[in-house]
Amino acid sequence: MSLQLPSREGIIRFDPATGGWARLSELKKSGLAEGFNIVYFRNLMCSACRLLDIKFPDLIDMYSCRATITVVTCMWFSKLCLTHAARRAFEEFKVRESPMIYAALVRGGSVVREAVIIGTLSLSEYRSYLAKAIGLRACSKLK
Repeated sequence: MSLQLPSREGIIRFDPATGGWARLSELKKSGLAEGFNIVYFRNLMCSACRLLDIKFPDLIDMYSCRATITVVTCMWFSKLCLTHAARRAFEEFKVRESPMIYAALVRGGSVVREAVIIGTLSLSEYRSYLAKAIGLRACSKLK
C-alpha cells in the first residue's frame, strides 16, 4: 500500500471505503468506535516515529477491514502541539513515549480489552501481539 500519513498536526481517521483520511475534532477513550480500535500517536520530531511511519501503511492494510484506525500527530507530545484536539488526545491517553500504539476492543461503549505498544516492532510482532492482547486478527487477503 502506498498510503502516506499526513504531515500536519491533528487527529485523522482512516476511511477504508475511500482509502483516505478524515479529520476529527476530538478523540477520547469514551468515544472510541465499537469493535477494534488502533490509535497511533506520533511526533513529527521523533526519529523512531519516522521508522513506524514507513510500516504503518502495512498495518492499515493488515487491519483496516476489522479495526477503526486513527492517527494523532503533534510536533513534540503535548508540550509542542499547536492543534488543541491532538494535544488533548495525547493527554487523555497519557502518551509519554513515542511512537505509541494504543489498541482497544470496545463493546457496548466500554473498553473491555486494551494494549499499549511503545516503539517499533516488526509486522509479525505487531500481528502476534495484537492477536494475543486484544484478539485482533489481520485481514485475510483474497488473491
